[in-house]
Amino acid sequence: TEIYTLSLHDALPISSLRLLNDIVEIKGEYVAVREMRKICGWYVKGLAGSAGFRRTVNAITDVAELREAICEYMFSI
Repeated sequence: TEIYTLSLHDALPISSLRLLNDIVEIKGEYVAVREMRKICGWYVKGLAGSAGFRRTVNAITDVAELREAICEYMFSI
Protein backbone atom coordinates (compact mmCIF):
# COMPACT_ATOMS: atom_id res chain seq x y z
CA THR A 1 0.00 0.00 0.00
CA GLU A 2 1.07 3.54 -0.66
CA ILE A 3 0.93 6.25 1.95
CA TYR A 4 -0.17 9.66 0.78
CA THR A 5 0.56 12.80 2.71
CA LEU A 6 -1.33 16.03 2.28
CA SER A 7 0.16 19.44 2.62
CA LEU A 8 -1.64 21.99 4.77
CA HIS A 9 -2.72 23.64 1.52
CA ASP A 10 -4.53 20.45 0.48
CA ALA A 11 -5.76 19.40 3.91
CA LEU A 12 -7.50 22.64 4.94
CA PRO A 13 -10.28 22.58 2.32
CA ILE A 14 -10.88 18.88 2.88
CA SER A 15 -11.02 19.16 6.66
CA SER A 16 -13.14 22.34 6.47
CA LEU A 17 -15.72 20.75 4.21
CA ARG A 18 -15.77 17.52 6.22
CA LEU A 19 -16.32 19.48 9.43
CA LEU A 20 -19.08 21.52 7.79
CA ASN A 21 -20.82 18.34 6.67
CA ASP A 22 -20.53 16.85 10.16
CA ILE A 23 -21.97 19.93 11.85
CA VAL A 24 -24.83 20.06 9.33
CA GLU A 25 -25.65 16.44 10.09
CA ILE A 26 -25.55 16.93 13.86
CA LYS A 27 -26.95 20.44 14.33
CA GLY A 28 -28.65 21.37 11.07
CA GLU A 29 -27.80 23.93 8.41
CA TYR A 30 -28.73 27.07 10.34
CA VAL A 31 -26.37 26.36 13.24
CA ALA A 32 -23.69 24.79 11.04
CA VAL A 33 -23.27 27.90 8.90
CA ARG A 34 -22.92 30.12 11.94
CA GLU A 35 -20.44 27.82 13.68
CA MET A 36 -18.37 27.37 10.52
CA ARG A 37 -18.14 31.13 9.99
CA LYS A 38 -16.29 31.31 13.30
CA ILE A 39 -14.17 28.22 12.62
CA CYS A 40 -13.19 29.42 9.14
CA GLY A 41 -11.81 32.56 10.71
CA TRP A 42 -9.55 30.45 12.92
CA TYR A 43 -8.46 28.23 10.02
CA VAL A 44 -7.29 31.11 7.84
CA LYS A 45 -5.83 33.43 10.46
CA GLY A 46 -2.56 34.80 9.11
CA LEU A 47 -2.98 33.41 5.59
CA ALA A 48 -2.90 35.62 2.50
CA GLY A 49 -6.26 37.23 1.78
CA SER A 50 -7.79 35.97 5.01
CA ALA A 51 -9.40 39.29 5.96
CA GLY A 52 -11.40 39.40 2.72
CA PHE A 53 -12.34 35.76 3.10
CA ARG A 54 -13.59 36.34 6.65
CA ARG A 55 -15.68 39.33 5.49
CA THR A 56 -17.21 37.20 2.74
CA VAL A 57 -17.85 34.19 4.96
CA ASN A 58 -19.42 36.26 7.74
CA ALA A 59 -22.13 37.43 5.34
CA ILE A 60 -23.05 33.90 4.18
CA THR A 61 -26.24 32.26 5.45
CA ASP A 62 -26.45 29.26 3.10
CA VAL A 63 -24.50 25.98 3.36
CA ALA A 64 -23.96 25.61 -0.39
CA GLU A 65 -22.66 29.17 -0.62
CA LEU A 66 -20.32 28.54 2.32
CA ARG A 67 -18.97 25.37 0.69
CA GLU A 68 -18.31 27.32 -2.49
CA ALA A 69 -16.56 30.14 -0.63
CA ILE A 70 -14.35 27.70 1.28
CA CYS A 71 -13.29 25.93 -1.91
CA GLU A 72 -12.75 29.15 -3.82
CA TYR A 73 -10.55 30.67 -1.12
CA MET A 74 -8.64 27.55 -0.12
CA PHE A 75 -7.73 26.64 -3.68
CA SER A 76 -6.70 30.22 -4.47
CA ILE A 77 -3.99 30.43 -1.81
